[in-house]
Amino acid sequence: SLPPSLSALVWSATKIRSEATTRQTRQGARQGISIIITMAVPAVLLLVLLLSSLAEAAAQVQPLRTDVNVRRQGPERLARGHRLRAFADTDSHGGPPTHGLSYYGSANNSGALNVFAFGAKGDGVTDDTPAFSAALQAAGSPNGTGVVLAPAATYCIKGHLVIPAATVLTGVNMYPFRSWGEAGGRVVGTTLLAFGGKGNASAAPFVFLNGANAGIAGLSIYYPEQDKDRATPFVFPPAIRGSGDDVTVKNVLLVNPYFGIDFGTYPCGRHLIEGVYGQPLATGIYVNQCYDIGRIKSIHFWPFWAALKTGAESWQHLNGVSLDLQRTDWEIVEDVFSFGYHTGIRFTASEQGSCNGQFTDVNFDDVDIGVDATDTQDSAVVFSNLNLANAGDGTTQIGLRGNPGGNARVIVRGAVFWGQFRQPVSWNNGGYLSISDSSILPWQGGSKGHPAITITGGRASIRGNIFADKIGVAIDIAASVDRAMVTGNDLVGNTIQNAATDSLVANNLP
Repeated sequence: SLPPSLSALVWSATKIRSEATTRQTRQGARQGISIIITMAVPAVLLLVLLLSSLAEAAAQVQPLRTDVNVRRQGPERLARGHRLRAFADTDSHGGPPTHGLSYYGSANNSGALNVFAFGAKGDGVTDDTPAFSAALQAAGSPNGTGVVLAPAATYCIKGHLVIPAATVLTGVNMYPFRSWGEAGGRVVGTTLLAFGGKGNASAAPFVFLNGANAGIAGLSIYYPEQDKDRATPFVFPPAIRGSGDDVTVKNVLLVNPYFGIDFGTYPCGRHLIEGVYGQPLATGIYVNQCYDIGRIKSIHFWPFWAALKTGAESWQHLNGVSLDLQRTDWEIVEDVFSFGYHTGIRFTASEQGSCNGQFTDVNFDDVDIGVDATDTQDSAVVFSNLNLANAGDGTTQIGLRGNPGGNARVIVRGAVFWGQFRQPVSWNNGGYLSISDSSILPWQGGSKGHPAITITGGRASIRGNIFADKIGVAIDIAASVDRAMVTGNDLVGNTIQNAATDSLVANNLP
């Protein structure tokens, strides 16, 4: 045992240590609580503010009913009022949702006005022109949302639709459909049934993009009164006409219009036509008065509606033009396919002038004339990856034709001419033709005496092409040609005839 004095000292030291430890523990606990409080208070305050904001926002949302009386409230109030909630996921009669696409919005955050909220029925029988017109008027008003939504349904439109500037009419077809809805049939995406203007090409267009930035997208347009077995189709005004810069047509199926898209009657600078499929019968796309670069992309014209050898398809083959271009400055055209037209693409001059531009990945199949050129701008139209084919139909059977009396400049790099063309190329124009790196497959030569390429006017450069084996005359240059250069071609047993004085024919492989 320790002496009393030492035992007291040890006990005192032990007590002091114990008290110090206790004080440290209490101090650490107080610090921990302080840290927790410091972190928790802002989080609680933030949560309170968030809940308050959500409650306030929820109190402001007022869903639009599909049976709303539009005339009672007025389109301006619908477009400007409280936050709009326009459902896209109703069925064709405004019933319960049938798919998961909904649009929410307000006049300030790009919401969509639903045509059902304006009285549309979408049954393919009731005339929905008033409902669409009211919705478009509201969306295009100064405080409008700028978007009108037509959910999946078949809409009967007896009249005409005017889409205001900076306003888009859109369906639910996120890409061009191959099928379409009909009255009494199943719903296939968004389909507009067009009736107006029958028999009058000068009547108002079915859809008028009336002003800058107006657009139509994501739907199909079908003319139920057009007759596929009739020898001559019924005349209708254009399905879509534009007026103003930056007008747009996107992801639209033009099932059977007489005239597809008219971007030429009025100026349509910087237009965009993209993802358009269908079977326009007389004219697919017409462009004129475009003074700033327009774009045509991903076009597919095919007999979706009138099959081969029907009355409408036969008439189209004798008369139809898939692309008709006049004054347009640096038109950009890419990924285009058309089948069964008299003319694939036509270049002529209007009072405003002619075309120049760039054309890439262009295919005209089963055409009587692939490229028909009378006038272009001096800066030319330039083709790369061009495919032209004839299936034995038509009376002209020329792949690329330069017409007399005009001044066209056409440059082709990398083309294929195939099928049953009488002549792949016939050039009798006062301008300039250049064909290079192209393949000219069998044509109607031999005993019929048709050269593959005939140049009888203007200037020409024929370089680096290959011809089908031993057909006959590959290239014929007439004395009336101003200048010609024929070099580096693989003739494969064919011949060259040259009567031009100012010409160079050299380094061609026999």
